[in-house]
Amino acid sequence: MNRIVQRHFSYRSVQDLEALHDSFLRVLGVSVPPSVAALYATPRVSTDGTVQWDTSFAGQPTPYADLPESAATHLRIVLFERLRALGQCAEAYAAQPNQDPHLLRTLRDASADPPVEAIYSVGGQPVLLFWDRAIVADSPRKVLAAPIIPLVTASASTLPLWKWLLGGLLLLLLLFFLWWFWCPRSPFNRVELPIQPPVIEPVAVVTPEPTPEPTPTKPIPVPEPPKPEPEPEPEPVPKPADLPIIDPEPEPVPEPEPAPAPEPIPVPEPLKPPKPVPPPPKPKPVAKPPATITTAKNLCPEDRPAALAPEMVVVFDSSGSMMVNINATREDEQWLFAKLNRPQAILFLSGQDRQRFEYLTRQPTRMTTAQQATIDVMKRLPSDIGSGLVVVDACPTANNIGRFGPSERGAMINQLRGLRPHQGTPLADGILEAGKLVDGVNKESTILLVSDGGESCGGDPCLVARNLARQKPHLKINVVDIGGTGAAACVAQATGGKVYSVSSIAELNAGINSAAKDALGPSTCKK
Repeated sequence: MNRIVQRHFSYRSVQDLEALHDSFLRVLGVSVPPSVAALYATPRVSTDGTVQWDTSFAGQPTPYADLPESAATHLRIVLFERLRALGQCAEAYAAQPNQDPHLLRTLRDASADPPVEAIYSVGGQPVLLFWDRAIVADSPRKVLAAPIIPLVTASASTLPLWKWLLGGLLLLLLLFFLWWFWCPRSPFNRVELPIQPPVIEPVAVVTPEPTPEPTPTKPIPVPEPPKPEPEPEPEPVPKPADLPIIDPEPEPVPEPEPAPAPEPIPVPEPLKPPKPVPPPPKPKPVAKPPATITTAKNLCPEDRPAALAPEMVVVFDSSGSMMVNINATREDEQWLFAKLNRPQAILFLSGQDRQRFEYLTRQPTRMTTAQQATIDVMKRLPSDIGSGLVVVDACPTANNIGRFGPSERGAMINQLRGLRPHQGTPLADGILEAGKLVDGVNKESTILLVSDGGESCGGDPCLVARNLARQKPHLKINVVDIGGTGAAACVAQATGGKVYSVSSIAELNAGINSAAKDALGPSTCKK
């Protein structure tokens, strides 16, 4: 056996713990596989008055909080499947005559969600310290468990006082020797130097030498400019009497041509004043149709009375299958859950099978994608739309979160964002609870069902939908079928709704927007 941790109990609580553990194993041995029984650590009484917690799995025990993200996701999936099997075992035991109420309470507590500090991983397998809460609260034998003591750590209270005092004195002595030999200010390292007056060296004064006077230089002879040559005398100009007289012939004077007669300037006709254009006729106001139960969804909040404003309630599937990747097919989902039902086989996956397993369990999952798409629709609802939320997460009944007014829409979004996958799918009860939150008689109401599977808790969703259709004639259920199972198609048909089969992020966003179209109203309205 592999030891995990140990706890301190009183003698009487140890006897109760052993007896309860034997009864617990007898019930599990005939109802669930051995892998579920091995989920819970086995108590062993030690000679020192403590109880050891052992497991049959080999490997190093690691708390859940210390696991990496990928290992924690894998461990969480395996743990949820085994807890679901144990929950079915508890219900089967409850149906038996003459059952032990104390043991029945223990089985139901064991199948509930465990606290994080009680989860360990041993060789990749989940192990629970379930017996931290094995003693039922209303039992007179209840003993509160002490904090967990790791085996590798010695308790400080077990050391005697004289060892503490001796260790303190040795530590002080070691610090004194370190200060004496290495500290610069200790007497051992202090050296006194003689004080000498500073030596001042004389500064040499340099006297500048006299500048010698410049010696006189002889003047350079300047050559005389050359004398200009005499200009030649000009030739004599002949006088007018010496030139011959020639009588010039008079040139004929041309007769002036008569000027052309000026053309008359045309006088423009006087402009006629334009005819006055009559103003365009004022458009007649378009009479808005009166709001009715069926036409109110096509009007904006300011154009319809608040009493006729439509409403929408979301039924959200939070079962364990919503942890599968959004792109997984039905074949992938069946393969994955076949592996999860055989936890030992997961340890020996290799090659393509391990890559397929990691791909089907990583983000984006159906859960996170559907949450974000639904939250985006809730943020765009008009200001006069009422809403509600019902969560389908565990058998036998759904979780009715309640109705939210327009001013409380942020609280509903926070509820959607905090959902986590659980074990069952009580679809019929979820539709029944949603029908209690809507009117469907005096105003149009929409139930938006987001699910990836059918009923798993024994209910009849089709019968519930037909009864609601008879009681609430203005109620419509639209189904967003993740993975295309077709399991809830009868619910939409019974109320005149539609089914939107989706298998990707883009299809899921478009399907939820189409399913909520009546509540969203015209796109031109101010939200």
